[in-house]
Amino acid sequence: MSNSLSSGFRFCRYFIKQYLGRDSEPGEWRRLQEERLRVMVRHAYENVPLYREKYDKAGIDPDSIRTLDDLQRLPMVSKDDLKKGFPFAILSRRIDPGNCLTVSTSGSTGSPVRVFRDRRFFRLAPLPLLLGLLFAPRFLKRWGGSKLKRRMTIIAPKDEGYDIHLLYKQLERLPRFLRGGLQYLDTTAEPGLLLEALLGHRPDVVAADPVILQNIAAEAGRLGRPLPAVKLLVVGGAFSGANARARLAEAYGGRVIEHYGAMEAGTIAFACPDREGLHPLWTSVIVETVRDGKPCAPDTPGEVVVTNLWNTVTPIIRYAGLGDTAVQEHEACSCGSPAPRLTLLGGRQVDALVLPDGSVIHPFRLTLALERIPRLDRFQIIQEAVDRVRVKVVIDGAGEEAVAASVMRNLNAILGDAVTVLVEAVNDIPRLKGTRTGQAPVLSLLEPQSD
Repeated sequence: MSNSLSSGFRFCRYFIKQYLGRDSEPGEWRRLQEERLRVMVRHAYENVPLYREKYDKAGIDPDSIRTLDDLQRLPMVSKDDLKKGFPFAILSRRIDPGNCLTVSTSGSTGSPVRVFRDRRFFRLAPLPLLLGLLFAPRFLKRWGGSKLKRRMTIIAPKDEGYDIHLLYKQLERLPRFLRGGLQYLDTTAEPGLLLEALLGHRPDVVAADPVILQNIAAEAGRLGRPLPAVKLLVVGGAFSGANARARLAEAYGGRVIEHYGAMEAGTIAFACPDREGLHPLWTSVIVETVRDGKPCAPDTPGEVVVTNLWNTVTPIIRYAGLGDTAVQEHEACSCGSPAPRLTLLGGRQVDALVLPDGSVIHPFRLTLALERIPRLDRFQIIQEAVDRVRVKVVIDGAGEEAVAASVMRNLNAILGDAVTVLVEAVNDIPRLKGTRTGQAPVLSLLEPQSD
């Protein structure tokens, strides 16, 4: 705890100096990262069974990891490591399980992962959230290109397993006049309801999955309703290409910027305000790109590997389970960020489903319905026809009939009686041709895929 407080103080001092216009020492940001890296590696080795086992097997002395260049000596952690280690092999022995919350990924890769967060963090969250709302218009003005009002909308799951929902629940405890500019909408709501809510709130900033925004725009066109004029669209979740971002910008009349994050690691990168691409949030994460287990040369595509610098409950150190591909460029950026520039080339991709009555079902509504079914290891939902959906499932152990029954029951409750749900147990789910990365947990075959 004392190490975290002291390094947190030094990070704050760095930003205060930047805010006051004072120059920092060259490479100070890198030294701050290295300080946190040393703390995290030592903590993970001493307190988390997964890391002690991995480091002992690799012959790693935690004290030998001193700089960012040493990071590549550490073994990588996979999605399967986190899944097989849940709960106790990935939980720090220094945290009381009663002070933990379990959060889950959205299932956007068809293989959900659960990790732990410190419950005490969410109890303390309202103050920094209020400060964030207060300064957000000034912070985001550079992206939006004009002055922004403090009217924001977040469209995300209303689910206990999601960080953002837990944070918002804490904010709801405060008087409405303090949080009145923030609107929180549920990902799983029908596009028409989301459209009406946006028109009523008229936010300057909307943060949402790009698929949700596309569905709202399509619903507005179908109903002959206008879309609200949104100055800044912050998109994250499924991968969105340049063409998709351009269509969103045209539909809503604002600028589209990317937020890159994952439930396991938190926020990873944010759009550069001056150029195409993103900058890793260097105060929270270290981002690597690797190929065949080795660091990529600059401007060479590689797999994204991320290290979180602050989560001591479930440490995330050299995590290679994101399934994303990117290029890092290390030249100085005009925006002033010291962090490398990151360009995503591909990643998690999901489709929406269209029902016989023409309504659209957001894919995360489906993945959320399956992610907590016991012994369901991986899945893929394929819409073969407007009235037929096939679900491929990989089952961990016995109980095939029970898993299949749970899958059918949960999906029938969403899709209705007009859609037949077929469940097929398989040994593996191969990569799919025609998709950006082969990872398509919700795939519609009704029309060709497009960017």
